[in-house]
Amino acid sequence: MAASFILRATAAATLLLLGVSAQSAITVYNTAAAFAGATASSGTDTFTGMSVTGTTPSPLNRMAGSYAYMATSTSGAFYAGGTTSDPFLSTNRFDDIITITPTSSGISGIAGNFFGSDVLGSYAGGPVTLTVTDSFGMSLTQVVNASSITSGSYMGFVSDGTITSLSIASASNQTAPFVWPSVDNLTLATAAPVPEPGTWALMALGLVGMSLTRRRRAD
Repeated sequence: MAASFILRATAAATLLLLGVSAQSAITVYNTAAAFAGATASSGTDTFTGMSVTGTTPSPLNRMAGSYAYMATSTSGAFYAGGTTSDPFLSTNRFDDIITITPTSSGISGIAGNFFGSDVLGSYAGGPVTLTVTDSFGMSLTQVVNASSITSGSYMGFVSDGTITSLSIASASNQTAPFVWPSVDNLTLATAAPVPEPGTWALMALGLVGMSLTRRRRAD
């Protein structure tokens, strides 16, 4: 019976190893602390220098810390909201869609403050839809309905692969007053280190050993 249990436990450990290496997912985080804990080094773009008095052509190439990305707008132009000293990225038309595409390699996490703004470039309540896609072809859509620019607007995504795009759009079929999709404090991050295969193997064997010890004590 002990030999049979060892075989079953070893098989379970093997499946655990295979699952760790093969499984892919996109995980959602609602706080900056949780996102930071799931990623390694990160960089943030606060959109300093964006004009709040005129349009900015799309596509737009910018940096989030040391990480590069490209932002595009479906109308071909952006119009920043906020103030000259504290701008945020927004669109020229309320029905524009912002798409963020990391151009640096190894970007597994993307996050920021996502919210709606009004025609004057100030915060406006209203749902904003986020769709993130990764290198495995997975796509995940989440809706943010923030109570202010900073309250309830934070959302982060971490992929087991790399992030290929994030789109930000206001809710469809809007009626006046319209809400413009907006983003601030855009953050790109690399993945947190994962244990080497040998470490996983030792962990799996440890689980087997713990199980055997428990079984012997129960006999």
